[in-house]
Amino acid sequence: MDGTERHIKVHVMQGRGFVWSADDAYVLREKYGIVGAMVGGLAAFKQQNAVRGLPLQLSPEEVTYLLKDVGVIELYSTDRHADSMRQGTSMVPDNSNPGNDSNSDESSSDSQEEEGEGWQYALAHGTEFTIPSEVHVDDEALLEHVEWTYPSTDIDRQKYTIFRDLKRKKYCITAGSKFGADYLLYPGDPTQFHAQFCVRVAPIDVPLVPSSLAAACRGSFQARKHLLFASLDDDGEVLYTTFGQIGGFGTS
Repeated sequence: MDGTERHIKVHVMQGRGFVWSADDAYVLREKYGIVGAMVGGLAAFKQQNAVRGLPLQLSPEEVTYLLKDVGVIELYSTDRHADSMRQGTSMVPDNSNPGNDSNSDESSSDSQEEEGEGWQYALAHGTEFTIPSEVHVDDEALLEHVEWTYPSTDIDRQKYTIFRDLKRKKYCITAGSKFGADYLLYPGDPTQFHAQFCVRVAPIDVPLVPSSLAAACRGSFQARKHLLFASLDDDGEVLYTTFGQIGGFGTS
C-alpha cells in the first residue's frame, strides 16, 4: 500500500464487515477487485429486492484479505453505536430533571415533540428521519478498534487460503450460494462478465460421493458454468479439479 493512501474504514457489527462510504466501495471494487454485496435499500425505489444500495457487506474472506494481505482497511466495532441508536440515546437529548416531579417526564416529552428529533418520534408521528450513514465525529467515542479473528477453524483456514490464491490469480469473487457453491469466479467485474466457475471447497481427505458430484455438476452446467473443486494438500498447496460439460456449452 502507498504510504500516502488513506485506510478505508470498515465497520464491524456482529462479526460482519460493512462499508458505508460510496467512494470507499468504489475504490475496493475498481482497484482491488472486491465486490462484496450491497445490502441496503434505495430510498423511493419500488423494487427494493431487485436493486440495493449501501452499506456494502464484505465476506469474512474479503475482510481478511484486505486487512492482512493488502493492508488497506481499518476495523472498527460499531456495536455500541448501534445499541445507542436502537435506544435513541445518541439522537434524543435527555432533558429530564431528577429534582422535578412527574411533570418532568411530560416536559421532556413535549420538548422532544417540539424538536421533532429521533427515530422514535418519526415512527410515532409519521414524519421523516434520515438514518446517518456515517458515524459522526461526536460519536467517535463509540467506535472501538477490534481484533479480527477469522479464520479461526480448519475449514475457514482452507477457505481463506483458496480465496487468497484465487485473488492472486486476478479473479473477481462473489458468494456462490445461489448455485450451491462456495464462490463464483469472474474474469473481471461481474457487471461486465458472466461467472465462469462455481467453486466448491473440498477437503482433500474426504472422498467424493458420485451422486453428490453428479448433482453439483448438474447445477453448475445448467447455469453454463464449470465446476471447480478446490482443495489443500498436506503441504498447504492449493489443488484444483475442473469438471466441464462434454462438447462445451455451445454458443446459444
